[in-house]
Amino acid sequence: MINDSGFVKRFDTLMYGLTVDLPIQLKNLNLSALTDKPVDEEYFKKVTDTIKVRCIFDNVIFSLPLSNIKFNSDEFDNKTTILNCIETFFSLIAMFSTLFISKMGHIFRGGISMGSHYETERDNYLFIFSEAHNKAVHLEREAKYPRILLEDNLRLYLNEMSYSHIDKFFYKDDDGRYCFDMYSILQIMDNSQNVLTDINKGLLLNMESNTSNKKELTKLIYFAKYHNRKVGSDGLNFPALSMNIDKFVKIIENG
Repeated sequence: MINDSGFVKRFDTLMYGLTVDLPIQLKNLNLSALTDKPVDEEYFKKVTDTIKVRCIFDNVIFSLPLSNIKFNSDEFDNKTTILNCIETFFSLIAMFSTLFISKMGHIFRGGISMGSHYETERDNYLFIFSEAHNKAVHLEREAKYPRILLEDNLRLYLNEMSYSHIDKFFYKDDDGRYCFDMYSILQIMDNSQNVLTDINKGLLLNMESNTSNKKELTKLIYFAKYHNRKVGSDGLNFPALSMNIDKFVKIIENG
C-alpha cells in the first residue's frame, strides 16, 4: 500500500484521530466520570498534556511521566493529581483500543509497564530511550492472545498509591494474568452501541476470512469471547450484540 499515497494519507488521518486527537474526544465525555469531582478545562488540559502518544510502524506508545507531574489545583493535591493523570491515561488507552478495533476491524495485543523513560522531540527529531517501553514490548510478546497485560510492579505501585479503580480497568484472566479491560470506557461513551456494533461486524468478517488459518482464528475467538462477556454484563447490557461463534469454535475443535 506504500505507493498508494491516497491510502497512506487516509490512514495517517485515521491514526491521528485515534491517538493525538483522543483527549479532545475524551473531553466531550462527562469528565466527572473520570474523577470523584468535576474538573475545569485548564486543569484537564494539564492532565492530558502530560500524556504522550507516539505511532512507530505497527506500535502505538502511550507514555505518562509520573515523576514530572508537578502541578495541582485548589481542588486536588499532588497525589490526587497523579491519580487523575493515571485515570486519564487508562481512559485514553481504553478509548484508543475500542475505536481502533471498530474502525480497523483488527485486534491487537500489548503491555502496560513502569520504568525509566526518556523522550524528547526537537524540531523534526524524535528520540525515545526507555526501560518502560522495553518491558512493555516483553509483556506484549507474553500476551500471546489479543489482550493487554499489566506488569506486576505497576500493579503494586497502584496499590501503594491507593488507586481505587484497579477493578474498573483490569481483570484477572484464566491464566492468572492481570489484563487491561479495553471496553472499560464504553460505559460512559454516548456512541458505545455503535462502536460495539462495528466491532461485532468487523470480528465476524475477520473470522469468516480466517477459517483456514487456525492460529489467527484462535486469537479472534479469544477476543470474541471477551466481547460476548462484556456486552452481556450489567455495565454495558447489549446482549443483542453478542456474537454466535459456535461454528468457528467447531472448526478449531475439529483441528
